[in-house]
Amino acid sequence: MCNTRLYTPLPDNVDDNKLKNDIIPQLNHIRNELDNGMADDMQKLFPEGYFFSYCLYGLSWINISKQSAHESEYYRRGLWEALFALQQLESGKGRQVFSKSLEPAYGIFYKGWLNWLRGCILSENRLNKDLERDFLLDCTAIARAFENNNSPYLESYPGRAWPCDSVVAMAVLSLHDRIYTPKYGTVMTEWLDKVKKSLDSETGLVAHETSPASGKIIHGARGTSATLILRFLPEIGDMDFAWKQYELFTQKYFSQVAGIPGILEYPVGMVGIAEQGGDVDSGPLLFGISMSATGVMIGSSQVYKDYELRNPLLQTTEGLFYPAKFKKGNIEFKQYAFGVMPIGEVFLAWAKTSVLFVHDMVPKKYSNVISDSWRIPVHCISLLIVVLVLLPILFKSPKKDCAGNP
Repeated sequence: MCNTRLYTPLPDNVDDNKLKNDIIPQLNHIRNELDNGMADDMQKLFPEGYFFSYCLYGLSWINISKQSAHESEYYRRGLWEALFALQQLESGKGRQVFSKSLEPAYGIFYKGWLNWLRGCILSENRLNKDLERDFLLDCTAIARAFENNNSPYLESYPGRAWPCDSVVAMAVLSLHDRIYTPKYGTVMTEWLDKVKKSLDSETGLVAHETSPASGKIIHGARGTSATLILRFLPEIGDMDFAWKQYELFTQKYFSQVAGIPGILEYPVGMVGIAEQGGDVDSGPLLFGISMSATGVMIGSSQVYKDYELRNPLLQTTEGLFYPAKFKKGNIEFKQYAFGVMPIGEVFLAWAKTSVLFVHDMVPKKYSNVISDSWRIPVHCISLLIVVLVLLPILFKSPKKDCAGNP
């Protein structure tokens, strides 16, 4: 069964059949988990557990709205669920771990992701005037913070800056200029110039962590943050830069273990603290492969229209993490890995529904990092396991009676 899932047909876009049979049941399961305290449980595991649980749930639904006809039930439910998630993020609990003293208030992680969700909702429906007011005010605050900072990367927590959070925030300003009268072009151009001058010298990619004051690199590029950066770079509009970053990343961070494709936390030949088994950013590592980065890369490769990479990554996820469907009343649910990795399921739902909101990506021929025969080692290992299980049964000595007769 697991091996057959490696051949699961995958449409290029989120179509009606995929929604009904795959994504909606998965989101039904996630909503049920959220209603039963999942976000609070995830908060105990890492600092953004509560926030990401609701934020990515809301973004998954607004992705669905964008890809659905306005008269469809999916479009309407997508807006409703996204607004529900937004309410949780704007609550005291949603911002409790973030510092109000930062610029912008509560830091660029909180302001960036929060306002991205707001902007995505507004791109589909601008009838909520309170939401529109908050979005516009926070866009102004984000732009002002970038203008007042020497480094292109703002603080997410006091004294700590992760470039991926600033990339999300800059995508917010780009989204503003698509929905409303453009006003942040200069801010985005100056920011991109600074980013290109401060790339990680080891990889040529945007770094993982920097000094918020000087922009000096503290930790070079890592898979978990780079995959998020790649997802949002096209939204900012410099497609040549986005393409180059994507090509560099796939060549340096893609790997296969016994044929199974995945994304490394560090490129081959480089060792970092997360190689010791993983940390709060990477999650558990298997032969250097990050499950978190691999999941996010499904969405990133999807928006770059690199289906030769997306499909194997997604098919492997379907094969290894044993998705199961079940019903409660008339509602269908789908969960992965027996429900032991709920935050992973939220990231996966967001990745599978990913779509660009600002700029469309022109299909491009990418370097083929995975061979057509990638499934063969998986089948060989599966066959070996079957043989090892059956051998003791086939060659088991026959039982004898008390007299020693067979």
